[in-house]
Amino acid sequence: LAKAEEIPEGIGRTSAQCFPAAADGQAKQFAVNASCLAEDACSSVCAYLCTDSRRFNGTCSVADPSSEGQMAWFSFNPDALRYEAMMAAYGRGREGAMEEAAIEHVVAEEGMSTTDVKWLELRQRMSRITKKSAQARQELATAQQEAQVLKGVSAGQLGPGGVYHTLQSECLNLTQDQYVGTTAVREQWHAFRYIICFFQHVTQQEIKGRPDKAATCDESGHCSEVVEEAEEAEVILLGRPAGFTGVMGQLDPSRVGLTQLFFQQADHTFLFAGGGQCPGGVYRAVAVEFVCGEEVRLQGVKEVQTCAYVAEVSHPGPCNLEVWPSALKDLARKASSEAELVQALRGWLRQSAPLLAGAG
Repeated sequence: LAKAEEIPEGIGRTSAQCFPAAADGQAKQFAVNASCLAEDACSSVCAYLCTDSRRFNGTCSVADPSSEGQMAWFSFNPDALRYEAMMAAYGRGREGAMEEAAIEHVVAEEGMSTTDVKWLELRQRMSRITKKSAQARQELATAQQEAQVLKGVSAGQLGPGGVYHTLQSECLNLTQDQYVGTTAVREQWHAFRYIICFFQHVTQQEIKGRPDKAATCDESGHCSEVVEEAEEAEVILLGRPAGFTGVMGQLDPSRVGLTQLFFQQADHTFLFAGGGQCPGGVYRAVAVEFVCGEEVRLQGVKEVQTCAYVAEVSHPGPCNLEVWPSALKDLARKASSEAELVQALRGWLRQSAPLLAGAG
């Protein structure tokens, strides 16, 4: 067995203890690496080393070397390992996650066998290798994503100069009231939610959460309201990505499943086509028209003809710097981020407000 003098103190080695569940119970004292304090992992260490809620009350303390040994207090679940194993058995989790979070901060103690000490060292080495492997996979995924963006930019799939590349996988949504027809007594307006996911799809769903009050009137002119029961509406696919229309040349409507164009082709107009089928064999489609704006926002959706929609999205991409005052153009070109540009513009407006007011 390992003896106290054979166990290196190690940098950051500190004392800890788990408190008993019973008033007359005995606390468990042990050593940990103080690195758990910096990495917010002490709760995981306590849950890993102090198991069984019949023995421990879920409170532990760790001496903080950076504050002259003052105790840092933590709550933990003494049954976390058992719960993790149970959830893994039911296919609803992964066994070993708790150990992975704790093992790097566990240290050898007196009374451990030589095999236990070597196992601990090997397990910690495996943990470090696993973390490096995960980091490498993340870096690879990031590089692949950047390569995909560059490929999309060169192919004109992300707008002029790739100005819309930050929209990839971003979804915008809007709920709006929309005119759907007229009954004998009133116009009918329904609420619809539109979701645009760049560059994946566009969907529409009628919101049935607000009950539709259908007015009925008798011959005397007395009207009553009947509340229809709410039901979950179908999500309708309005289109999948066809591309920016400015790089399509003279677009043949039939090539994207349209009978005729319902929008003007432009560099800052993106077409989603081939959506769900409408009566008469027409397929739904959405033309997203980007307009100059400080923030990215879906401003409105309009059905310009049957099953053909035009969505207006504000974005800095279409803003033409050439028509800005020279001072603003310089600010925009020097700004390294949107936040920096906003701050610079506000400063310019404060300084220029008297001049602008006089000119007006």
